[in-house]
Amino acid sequence: EWDKSGIYKTPDKKESTEVWKKQFRTKDSDEFGGVAINGDNIYMIQNIGDKSFLIRDGKNKEAIWKKELASDGEYHDILAQGGYIYLLGSEGKVGVIKKFDINGKAIRSKQLRKDNLPYWCGIAVDEKNIYLAGNIQIRKEGNLNTEISVVKYNHELEEVWSKEFGTDEADYPRDVEVDNKGNVYLVGQTLGNLEKTNKGLI
Repeated sequence: EWDKSGIYKTPDKKESTEVWKKQFRTKDSDEFGGVAINGDNIYMIQNIGDKSFLIRDGKNKEAIWKKELASDGEYHDILAQGGYIYLLGSEGKVGVIKKFDINGKAIRSKQLRKDNLPYWCGIAVDEKNIYLAGNIQIRKEGNLNTEISVVKYNHELEEVWSKEFGTDEADYPRDVEVDNKGNVYLVGQTLGNLEKTNKGLI
């Protein structure tokens, strides 16, 4: 919660204090596509121009290593779970998911659907499966329409099932999560009328 002056306070009413911050400077336009925590390690995706990097820092912001990814890649989500690091994004115009161990060694990589100009933006993992959320473009009555796609893979990155849904307007997922019973949850936005509700968030 925040007090009237905008200071964040923890549930026990103690003021939250900044521990440290770190700024990354380059000569090119750059952004961070996500951050994930595994033990005392911090993993980040850095997109610089047409290059992307996987960065590992320690809990006191010390740099441990930085690995360059595909030169034409841009990654939008990262997840650290079960001793592995998962990256989700695109290389060229093709969606891709990458799996690394905690030391940055590549385990598996898979190109996702090449058709319908997909954009993948959310990833969730449980003990047996990986769930991805994104957009695809589907032609309806001669017009391209943006719909939501959810795909389930096993940990060998083999597709188990996929589902597409949406309205007659544009629909955008923002994130995906899975609970301990295998139920999948999505959050996003629709410009149409989803499941007979009003326009707005899903």
